[in-house]
Amino acid sequence: MLPIWWQRQESNPLLTRTVGTDALATLFYVQEDGVLEFTPMIPVSHFPLTHHGTTTLSITLQALALEADSEPVRVKLDWDGVWHDGETEMKNHCIVSLDPPSGS
Repeated sequence: MLPIWWQRQESNPLLTRTVGTDALATLFYVQEDGVLEFTPMIPVSHFPLTHHGTTTLSITLQALALEADSEPVRVKLDWDGVWHDGETEMKNHCIVSLDPPSGS
């Protein structure tokens, strides 16, 4: 398990509660040079954080809290290593989907 950064965590620390309003987390980013990099809160040696070029990964995500845990969600990440400046075009190069898809 790797803890990840939450959006605006610096101004909204998660120290006072573990269940609350919806929040966005940063899991990874891609770069123009074809690199995909994961962004955990802590350094790790057991998982490659940097991937070059075409990459397909299955990742299990689960929110863990003192009060409750979410159900695990498995997602598939497909990155073809191709950068495009347009948001619409990038959705064709970096695809995150449920794994397996809903209804399967």
